[in-house]
Amino acid sequence: MIISRQKDLQVLFEGLSPDDSFFVIGCGKCAKKLRVGGQKEVEEVFWRLVDRGFRAVGWYVISTACSINSWEEIASEKPEIDDATAFLVMACGNGVSVINRVSGMKAYPLLDTTSIGGVCDDYMLHEQCAACADCNIHLYHGICPYAQCPKGLQNGPCGGSIDGVCEIGSERSCVWAQIYEEAEKSENLEVFTEFHPPKDHSKKVRREGLIEKI
Repeated sequence: MIISRQKDLQVLFEGLSPDDSFFVIGCGKCAKKLRVGGQKEVEEVFWRLVDRGFRAVGWYVISTACSINSWEEIASEKPEIDDATAFLVMACGNGVSVINRVSGMKAYPLLDTTSIGGVCDDYMLHEQCAACADCNIHLYHGICPYAQCPKGLQNGPCGGSIDGVCEIGSERSCVWAQIYEEAEKSENLEVFTEFHPPKDHSKKVRREGLIEKI
């Protein structure tokens, strides 16, 4: 799941052109699950646009904003979308990019994408993955230090935590303290005695280009 949070709409609205006609788009997957881009949130933005005097022509929650079969399919569901000159998108940056590409129109992001995470037992899990293209999470008992450690340490801990709290000044727990707890449960502390080389960043290079047929 891609974790996003809503932007300051007051600031965003101040940057919109009164000459545009706006259509609000939400995402029925991650944004809906996180309550930042489902029907309730999309309708709220739509009516706030109307209240501020903007021309808002409609709204729609796409089942998955980052996976669109055809723009014509969406237009058939909501024909008023043809009257729009700009979109306000309540989805992750990936969804905004896809909508911009398939529609060929200006798309404003209403959310800020913060991390790849998940939801478990009504708790949001942040920074579960850094999309490094060189996954070795099995070495760390299911916890990714590259994503969760501010220093991205593959060999730790660094010695800069106090009572299990990271030295960066926040209240976030040291990920290496968490890894130690999991390692101790399984009575396997090899992750602390073996050397793990740095990430191979060349694996993240998309040699086939930005667009690839699937």
